[in-house]
Amino acid sequence: MTKNINCVKKGNDYLITTANIQGVNRNWFNPLYWQDKDAIVGHSQGRHTTYFIELSKACGQHDAPIGVLRHYYRGGMVAKLSKNKFVYRGLESTRAYREFNLLNDMIALGLPVPKPVAAIITKHGLLYSNSIIIERIDDCQDAFHILTERRMTEMEWQSIGKLVKLIHRHNVHHTDMNIHNILMDENGKCWMIDFDKCAFNSTSQSWQAETLARLKRSLEKELRLNTRFHYDEECWTWLMAGYEL
Repeated sequence: MTKNINCVKKGNDYLITTANIQGVNRNWFNPLYWQDKDAIVGHSQGRHTTYFIELSKACGQHDAPIGVLRHYYRGGMVAKLSKNKFVYRGLESTRAYREFNLLNDMIALGLPVPKPVAAIITKHGLLYSNSIIIERIDDCQDAFHILTERRMTEMEWQSIGKLVKLIHRHNVHHTDMNIHNILMDENGKCWMIDFDKCAFNSTSQSWQAETLARLKRSLEKELRLNTRFHYDEECWTWLMAGYEL
């Protein structure tokens, strides 16, 4: 584990934190705890709910960022057997541990990704559940919502292409690269989010083309599903121009 990360075992819980935030405990991963503090300032409803929380109301640090609390869930048919528990194969194999460390390493490289705040892994016999809190990236929207409102400029599409290239240049394999996982501010600066089940991968280059293809499929899918979605082949040409710079 990276030097500036702490991991403490308390009973069946492993708490992972950085040195920036104090007082983290298991309550931080319970939305009701933040609700009681009137500290939930928003939420995002995808397949599951993600909560935006005022960390300052728990840690006493006035400059504490807004946190994003996310639980890990199973997908597919296996979710019917266990919605949020996974087979425990060691701490370093847990999804929260891997994403937390990956984000921390990417921040150290200067990549535009959210900073990790805290994570919890709780053992349940041979199984485990886990959650993570990351910093919210302020004053931006995901690219999907921007495209439902307006057509993005050539420069903005090139910024997305440059972001993808930057991630690839550092051998980060984002396994769910889609238009929802790219954020952009009003100046066209981009970030990438949601690194669950992602990792550094320098064994080959074939996955880079696969992630680009996945991103293109996500754009084409949203074009089919939404009556108002400002995307066409010219937009992809602009994105790839940015990627190839």
